[in-house]
Amino acid sequence: MVDARGRADDDALRERLNGRPGRPVAYLVFDLLHLDGRWLLNLPLEKRRDQLRRVLRPGDEVVMVPAIAGEGRALHAAVSVQGIAGVLARRRTSPYLPGVRSRLWRSIAAGPAGEEAAAETLAADEATPAAGTAPVLALFRRLPFDEEPPAGG
Repeated sequence: MVDARGRADDDALRERLNGRPGRPVAYLVFDLLHLDGRWLLNLPLEKRRDQLRRVLRPGDEVVMVPAIAGEGRALHAAVSVQGIAGVLARRRTSPYLPGVRSRLWRSIAAGPAGEEAAAETLAADEATPAAGTAPVLALFRRLPFDEEPPAGG
């Protein structure tokens, strides 16, 4: 749920979860880890997102968060101004590594706290990176899994 300025509205979401009527709710997704009985963890992010595009339909209550390639610094500046928590920078070629910290995925806080990390991680937006190596960015919010993925995919 978002407020009038498009920012997450935790109070409105809490009210909806407690059964109160209100604005429609959409679930925002940026990755697909499991499909048709098969784990997709070892596939590159770009292939998982292609699969996600195929299964979502216009009008669904599940909405794919757009990824922005090559505009990392501009996105970081925009989320900082809007009061959004930050961005998630990911390599298009990266597998999903549950529970593993990796430089393939970087959570970058909005505002001054994330500026140094943004400059380091998002420097590729100043060059023309090789195909498949540009950081892919999406607004992020951590959500729990309903089912634990198997270790190692």
